[in-house]
Amino acid sequence: MDIIAQHHLHFNSTTETGTVFHLIGCLSEFGKLGLTSIGNSPQESKVIYEKVIQALDQETRPNASYSPSFTPTFPNTWSGRPNP
Repeated sequence: MDIIAQHHLHFNSTTETGTVFHLIGCLSEFGKLGLTSIGNSPQESKVIYEKVIQALDQETRPNASYSPSFTPTFPNTWSGRPNP
């Protein structure tokens, strides 16, 4: 979520456009998530979607010298499994 906020691609309740994420719990376990991009037209929705994909690809591409372009605001340590 920090990546999306850093790139200003999250849903904006004022303009009622942006991206809403769902199935986030699947990210840590399966490496997948869901999203819905909302625009004022099908074309705008597609542009928003493409920006999200580009931002996620840019921020998560494998690279040994990779350094994120943002500072996470919270630790991402949840494994998605209950503690025994």
